[in-house]
Amino acid sequence: MLQNSQKIIFIVLLIFIYTENYSQVVYVPINDVIYEYLDRCNVRGLITLNSEKKPFSRMCIAEKLKILRQNETKLNKVDYQLLEWYEKEYLYELQKVISLEKNIVGKYYKREYDYSKIKKRWRLFDYEDSTFSFKLSPIVGTNMEIKSGGLNYSGWIGLRTWINGSDWFGGMIDMRDIGEFGDYVDEEKFLTPRRGQDVSTYHDNGIEYSDIRAQINFNWQWGSISLLKDYEEWGNSYFGNLILSDKAPSYPHFSFEIKPTKWFRFYYKFGWLHSGIIDSSRTIVVNPGDDPEVMFERFVKKYIVANMLTFSPTSWIDISLGNSFIYAGDFRAEMLIPFNFYKFMDRNTGKKDIEDGNGTFYIDFAIRLPRTFKFYSTLFFDVDSKEGSISTFLNEAWYGFTIGGKKVDLLLDNFDITIEYTRINPWVYEHKYRGLTNYKHLNYTLGHWIGQNADQLRLQFNYQPIRGLRLKLWTEYIRKGGEEDIKYAYLHEETFSFMYSPIRKDRYIGFSVNYEVFYEFFIEGEFVYSRISDEDKNRTPTYMLGNNKSLYVSVYYGIP
Repeated sequence: MLQNSQKIIFIVLLIFIYTENYSQVVYVPINDVIYEYLDRCNVRGLITLNSEKKPFSRMCIAEKLKILRQNETKLNKVDYQLLEWYEKEYLYELQKVISLEKNIVGKYYKREYDYSKIKKRWRLFDYEDSTFSFKLSPIVGTNMEIKSGGLNYSGWIGLRTWINGSDWFGGMIDMRDIGEFGDYVDEEKFLTPRRGQDVSTYHDNGIEYSDIRAQINFNWQWGSISLLKDYEEWGNSYFGNLILSDKAPSYPHFSFEIKPTKWFRFYYKFGWLHSGIIDSSRTIVVNPGDDPEVMFERFVKKYIVANMLTFSPTSWIDISLGNSFIYAGDFRAEMLIPFNFYKFMDRNTGKKDIEDGNGTFYIDFAIRLPRTFKFYSTLFFDVDSKEGSISTFLNEAWYGFTIGGKKVDLLLDNFDITIEYTRINPWVYEHKYRGLTNYKHLNYTLGHWIGQNADQLRLQFNYQPIRGLRLKLWTEYIRKGGEEDIKYAYLHEETFSFMYSPIRKDRYIGFSVNYEVFYEFFIEGEFVYSRISDEDKNRTPTYMLGNNKSLYVSVYYGIP
């Protein structure tokens, strides 16, 4: 069945490869600092931005930079310097945008800005011609952390390269090896926004692992189709995403996007997750009769399928809704239908409670009104929610929500404030088949990093006084309740309301400084004061409890 699924997806790819195409697609890592710049310009009303989903393609970003160039008189001094900075980074794509416009408009095209006078930025290797480009950048960095009287240090090394071919193909690969060592290495990455990892080597004082991302993309005038192993985010938020986040390690997935009009967008993905559960029926003894026997084992197959429709009735409001479904076992062809409500499809294929999957439904919206303000929210529902009164629903239904607001240029140019609250009720992201169908990959949640039965309140100030310098001051309060076995949710013998004990409480105050010396070369420092208590004596490492002061210093080249 898996071979058949691969054939189906390959055929779909071929169909789109041989349709008329218009420009290359290479996606920009979701934690690139350019997203902060574009978001600020979007909240000001200078550009429109499809903020419900990241990453953006390099061509998409180039189009936004071109619009900002047309509105350069509305930019303050720092943002104008940033525009010039990013135009050098995206010069190849800007020239492509101009070329496409010339082809469409023809003799009526009027040049508004001469990008030929811009000198492109330096890279380790950079080749371009009219039909092909190849770029390569190294990745190297180190981090030192002083915490709880101990010293941790980490380092990473790798490379990132991407290519564009003709006007229809784009690809990228990003490979890095990472090591974390010291007195208090956080191997689990529990209750932290730091990405999870699939550890390859354990040492007495640390761990090693790899992070490999890759993409191959094809696109046409109003859509794109891709095979990726990369990080992405679905939903409007700044400090954690309920729908899809980058908490779990990246996983391979097939992506389909269409944007046929300015007011409608559609996203679809089909991905392969890791269940962590051995399929004993497929275990093979390689050398039967020998001692010891060599076993070839395979994991139970686990899949995710998700979609989202976004409507923008005006330039200042976006409304999105969609659903996802996680299932295990055999590949199911009906899950390749992009426009679908997958949980109901599951109930309509004769399976009922057999091979039951984990379905969710979500709604997301963003309002950018009045100018320089943004208000946003996400509602995330688990289809297995209980029925009952309103009070019962609020405390026991399987749902989560995020609500937040942002104000840019508060008192000073480029001085922004963001406040955001997230609550996730018990059992959200979980399922009765546990690792087979829970909303996780390699045991890390695909959604918000705080997980079920938790809430988070964060207030943050951002300030960018000069081109490369970014300052952040923030405070955060997190509560994490009990995590009883999912079986209790289905026994209905006991009620578990929101924030049932044992409860962990985290309080943080932090200040960070990030300076981009030149393209992709960063120096970063952060000081964090924390106060953590936990009623569960076995959940939180001792070195994290109580009052602690932590200092982080990083130097790195390449986007993290």
